[in-house]
Amino acid sequence: AVTQSFARKMQIAPAIREDAVAQMTRHERLAAALLLADLLRAEETISDVRARWLPFCDNLTTGDIQRLQTSAASTAGMASVLCEQCNWISLAELLSTMSLELQAGARRELLPLMSIDGMTGARARTLYDAGFTTPRRIVELGADKMDRLNAAVLKSLAKSSKSSVGFDQAARSAAWRIAQHIFSNARRLVATDAQGDKENVLESIEKSNIVAA
Repeated sequence: AVTQSFARKMQIAPAIREDAVAQMTRHERLAAALLLADLLRAEETISDVRARWLPFCDNLTTGDIQRLQTSAASTAGMASVLCEQCNWISLAELLSTMSLELQAGARRELLPLMSIDGMTGARARTLYDAGFTTPRRIVELGADKMDRLNAAVLKSLAKSSKSSVGFDQAARSAAWRIAQHIFSNARRLVATDAQGDKENVLESIEKSNIVAA
């Protein structure tokens, strides 16, 4: 079983007896799962998550978290493929989504925004809460109506710095540049998706004509 007393004991005296190896492994797995859940739930940077966990794991590095994140995403992806081959469709879809969430470091509702180049989990959450739920919603603003997007980006900068950076002129300039970058990348992504949809339609029509012939 996983117990709080054992976890505290290992923090104070990390030497592991031979008969406690299995118990330690169970606690390590639980800690890894909680850390990944924290990463997804908080949608902050890996450095922020590391800072929160340092009191419990004083030798934890950002590289450790990145490796754990990559490994978990890869494992979930492979498990999804296995489930699909076994025709366990619902479980396969669940694991596939979980793999994408772990890769992006964000919850599933933010995945469309995370496909924009340069997006972070914390920034995606702020944009989502402001109504920018997809790249298309961002593009629909039009280049002449960027105030809402700029305000959302500025809010994300203020939140990440945990200060009154929103009132700083340098931060406002940085937010405007980031907003322009997000808008340009979102427009490029939407255009690419539209081109892909068009090609798929043409391919379907071509196959239909071949069958009809």
